[in-house]
Amino acid sequence: MTAAHPGKSRPNVREDLLDAAMKIVVEQRDLSFSLRQLADAAQTSTMSIYTHFGNREGLQRALSARAFDLFAEKLQLERQLAQKHNTQDLLRHMAIAYRKFAQAHPTAFDLLFGDIGSFDTVPPLSNDYEGLPSPSENGYVVYGMYAAAIEEGVRQGIFDDSAPSRLLMDTFWAQLHGLVALERLGYVRSPEDADERFDYGIEAILKGLR
Repeated sequence: MTAAHPGKSRPNVREDLLDAAMKIVVEQRDLSFSLRQLADAAQTSTMSIYTHFGNREGLQRALSARAFDLFAEKLQLERQLAQKHNTQDLLRHMAIAYRKFAQAHPTAFDLLFGDIGSFDTVPPLSNDYEGLPSPSENGYVVYGMYAAAIEEGVRQGIFDDSAPSRLLMDTFWAQLHGLVALERLGYVRSPEDADERFDYGIEAILKGLR
């Protein structure tokens, strides 16, 4: 280890690497950073990356989990700000938070669901955590926040109770994600068109849940 990278023996080098990688992703909006760039940012060696993650795919999986942590943090803050609202308004705010995260952190958003253009392989979905949008347990934190709001709406008699709440949640998630993903991919005519489409779509989803 050279003097330039004295951190190889640091006990938290894995977390330092993930912190540095997420900083690169958020600030540079680029998933194609080199392992050397990451090692330099974390003040360690490229060998440390292989030691802690095995390969680039392993790093991508761990970084996806970290992206879910960031998303959960932003979502929890939004929930706290909207805690005085009724269930439908809470879901509106949480839907807006979903879109805001994709707009403010587009590459981190891509990490949540895989980015085919920037990685050779995309982690396949796993049955280890049934019903989650990610093979990572971290996805449950985000999924669970939305699911709790849906379940509360069912208990209050606001949402349809003729189907399991998980089906309502999956439908809500799929349509919300579709709206945000289409905008993320550029399938909008203008910012105004994107706003109109999103607002109309969310109201249509909530109407359907009722």
